[in-house]
Formats: sequence, C-alpha cells, structure tokens
Amino acid sequence: MIYWNSLPTVMTGICLTEQQYLYDLETDPYEKNNLVGNKEYREISKQLAEILKRKMVEAGEKEPVIISGQI
Repeated sequence: MIYWNSLPTVMTGICLTEQQYLYDLETDPYEKNNLVGNKEYREISKQLAEILKRKMVEAGEKEPVIISGQI
C-alpha cells in the first residue's frame, strides 16, 4: 500500500496542492522514508494525483492543480 498526502493552498480561486508525502507502507510501515521526488515512484505518484483530483470533483470540490514536491 502506498500512502500519499498533500497539503492544499488556495490562490485566486485555484486550489494549488503540493505533494509532500509519499510512503510505501508495506516496506516502510513507520513512514521513515519519504519517497516524494523518487524517480522510481513517479508514475505511482501521478496515478494517485489523478485519483485525488477525480475524488475531489466527485465530492463537489474544484479540481486542484497538483505540483510534485521535492523534485
């Protein structure tokens, strides 16, 4: 299981979110190794961002603009 978290910032009506945390809970259950910016997890990070956007829109929120953290 991959755990992904981001913190939103609202700017001029646009929800701008920076991805700040990405953990592989199967290999790192204590969340010691933040994988944000790790090239090996880039595709997973993109997939999780798309899921988050879709869920936010389904919930009636504006679709956020998600920027990758710690590149």
